[in-house]
Amino acid sequence: MKIPTLSLLLLASSASAYLNEGWKPGQPSTKFVGKLANDLSSSSDPLPSTPLPKKKKQSYKEVGKNLLEMLNLSMYTATGIDVKKAVTKAQSNLEFQSSEDERDGTVRLTDQNWEELVELEELGKGEERVWALIVHGPKTDPMSSVFYNAHGQAANISRELTANGTETLDLSHVRWGRIDYLNATELMTRWIIFKPPYLVFVSNRGKDLRFLAPREVRPDPFLLREVLASGEWVEAPVWKSRFAPAGKYGPHLAKFAVGYRIWSEKTAKIPRFAWLAMSGVVSQSILAWLHRKSGPAEKDAVPKPKTLPPIQPIAPAASDKALAVAEGVRRRAAAKVEAEKLAAQEEEAKRVVEESAAKAKKGKGRK
Repeated sequence: MKIPTLSLLLLASSASAYLNEGWKPGQPSTKFVGKLANDLSSSSDPLPSTPLPKKKKQSYKEVGKNLLEMLNLSMYTATGIDVKKAVTKAQSNLEFQSSEDERDGTVRLTDQNWEELVELEELGKGEERVWALIVHGPKTDPMSSVFYNAHGQAANISRELTANGTETLDLSHVRWGRIDYLNATELMTRWIIFKPPYLVFVSNRGKDLRFLAPREVRPDPFLLREVLASGEWVEAPVWKSRFAPAGKYGPHLAKFAVGYRIWSEKTAKIPRFAWLAMSGVVSQSILAWLHRKSGPAEKDAVPKPKTLPPIQPIAPAASDKALAVAEGVRRRAAAKVEAEKLAAQEEEAKRVVEESAAKAKKGKGRK
């Protein structure tokens, strides 16, 4: 027991030579932090203060831009729809159409400039204007793409030949124009066009319209130029009906087209998922209205418990008839039972007589 105690004392004395007691309050530190503190305390010059930059006030345009970017980010996170990309794509599509129109020498007609360029165009005395228009759909539509290219080639050829002075056909009275089916809601409604493409020859300041469907004409730029130069386009029938511009219902259709264009411009800004949600709410409201009760009194009243209809008593004649039938059945059953009893008694009497006769015969034989 003395040897372990001695060894522990030796270990404690040797460890105290190597272990530090640690830092105590009020004792200066010899580490790097203490050196830095001493240097800062010995320095007489104060630390230079850097002024914070003033925050620039944002304009309303920048605030609106930031809000739209935040809205686009939140919508993309929630639904996966990139609104900014769709808007950029639409703007690039319009820029592409404008560059193509400038290249081919065509005029882009819309709902906004139709009246100014076609109906109110300034013409000289006796001058006639003929518009060769193509109503086209998106480039993804193969039929629209074919007629769009043919119309553009015809316009481009006419522009280049006229510029070079080598034009052999008289097309000075012809102007080439294009109408986008998706961006001309009012015109398409007035003309009752539901599916492009269409070639349209417009004359008499927009009052005479001649429509050629794809099945009625071949998409050939040279043929189109010859038809316009020779005047064969006049052989196409003018649109004359009650809904034509000069028809009975033409002015009413024009007013409806204006209202429908305004409605389309307002509703086109609403995303599709919002329309889907609103259609569900409206349909649910309509179904609830159709399944409603007849009046408010019945709707608010406490439902009455269902009671079974009272049992109607049997009519007297039917009751007497049923009793008579039951009495007849009972009587027949009683008569049958009585007959069976009589038959059993007769059988028993016959058996007794036979036994008595047999006994008497047996007694005579013994004598």
